Amino acid sequence: MFTGSGVIGLRRLRCKKMESQLEIKEKNPIDGTQNDLIRFVDVTKIFKSGHVRNYALDKVNLSIKEGESLSIVGESGSGKSTLGLVAVNLLRINSGKILFQGKDISRLRGGALRAFRRNTQMVFQDPYSSLNPYNTIYQSVIAPVNANRHYYETLTGEKADSRSQLRDRVAEMLDLVGLTPGQNFLDLYPKKLSGGQKQRVALARSLILRPRLIVADEPTSMLDVSISAQVLNLLTKLKKDFKFSVMYISHELGTSKYISDKMAVMNLGRVVEYGSSDEITAHPMHPYTDILIKSMLEVGGFRTEEPLAKIDFGQYNGGVVGCTFAHSCPFVTDECMQQRPQLEKKDNDHWVACFHPIGR
Repeated sequence: MFTGSGVIGLRRLRCKKMESQLEIKEKNPIDGTQNDLIRFVDVTKIFKSGHVRNYALDKVNLSIKEGESLSIVGESGSGKSTLGLVAVNLLRINSGKILFQGKDISRLRGGALRAFRRNTQMVFQDPYSSLNPYNTIYQSVIAPVNANRHYYETLTGEKADSRSQLRDRVAEMLDLVGLTPGQNFLDLYPKKLSGGQKQRVALARSLILRPRLIVADEPTSMLDVSISAQVLNLLTKLKKDFKFSVMYISHELGTSKYISDKMAVMNLGRVVEYGSSDEITAHPMHPYTDILIKSMLEVGGFRTEEPLAKIDFGQYNGGVVGCTFAHSCPFVTDECMQQRPQLEKKDNDHWVACFHPIGR
């Protein structure tokens, strides 16, 4: 029989155990730390078409630290572009939270939403359609300032109604992204520019309000290899100079490894592997990541192994009970079909959601 003091002692023991569990959870980089710029907590996004429910994001947990670059990689349909859109609040999530500097931005409206978007900018995949063909380069780059005049004046100490100062500022931004001399580009229209030059203009526009986070969604996929390398080098340099964080979205693991500190591999709306870019590309633990790497173009040439198995996306209507890759995995067991694997730490800063990780 428990005495009164015994019950109290048991409660204290339980409290200490709970506190210990909470401390461990706080140290989990997937769950986030105090240094996070943006953190995704159980983020779910569902697209509906009639009776079909497509889980584009299925309880995603990730974080990006101040000044860090994180690549989101995966095939088409993995949810990586959707994650980028919800990060800048261009899409509303169905459930979960998106914390930006500790504040939930997933349900912002009006002025609060505009204030948040000053700190986040997106560079889209298609440089040919991301610029208004009827606007000059100056008009395109200065558009964020026109929408946030008071903020710009507070940020720079310059007058947002001084056309000469604004033209000088835009010319300076164009110089920074390699369009020199910038003054010569101000009054040109997009049709006069190449694809690589247009993407540089998009970068200049995204940086003019000095955001904390840049989301780059396949920014080089429509450019040739040499121009792509120039744009990636430029993005890396600008990140260092302006000290912003980057979410780099791509299906190319070679470029993702080159540009990012960390990498998250997505499959059908879930993060299946997370860690340093070098570690994941050198020692993949999830069978999906391993096959993905073998089927991708790497810096220096092609791999020759077999490509990914075909996946029937229709079978995932309403979400997946077990592992998203179970129907295509060579190591599948009943456990994989019936239970959802959680991200677990296997090595230093290397996490995988798999019951049978490679090499373990």
